[in-house]
Amino acid sequence: PAPQPTQPQPASAPGGLPQQHQHQPAQAGYGQQATAPQPVQQQPTPATASTPAQPSSQSGGAAAAAASVSAPGFEDIVGSINTCIQALTQCALNGMDRKQLGEVNKAIPILFKKLNSGDIPEDAVVQLRGVAQCLNARDWQGAAASQSRLADQHWTDHKAWLRGTKFLIQMASKKL
Repeated sequence: PAPQPTQPQPASAPGGLPQQHQHQPAQAGYGQQATAPQPVQQQPTPATASTPAQPSSQSGGAAAAAASVSAPGFEDIVGSINTCIQALTQCALNGMDRKQLGEVNKAIPILFKKLNSGDIPEDAVVQLRGVAQCLNARDWQGAAASQSRLADQHWTDHKAWLRGTKFLIQMASKKL
């Protein structure tokens, strides 16, 4: 017979991590209450975080619409915006910046879906191309001016995504 270990060895859970046995209570120090061990949650990394630049095709909804802009001529708009968002996700962001980026990440898929379905008038598309060109050139003032004109003319019907483009340009001008 093989020699038996003197202490029981923890069983491995999937992933090779030891399992906690239920019969072993958690240890508490003086003046502390014993608590059950809490599971460790994996924090998202930039490679696994979902942004409009890398939408999941299985998620459905607006994020999937962002990936499926198929009408010709919109690739410049989509590419410029996604490049800008991706660059911002790599920056150090404070609480307000993270909140604004969250608003951008809600608004931009709406824009992409409306582009794909033809719900944006041609004059607005022309102005969006101007915004995209300014984003590519890092001309934040030009992008803000173009976005402002666009909002002046189309706010009532398109405020859901216009607000996000404004935040995107504001953040880019500060962080990029």
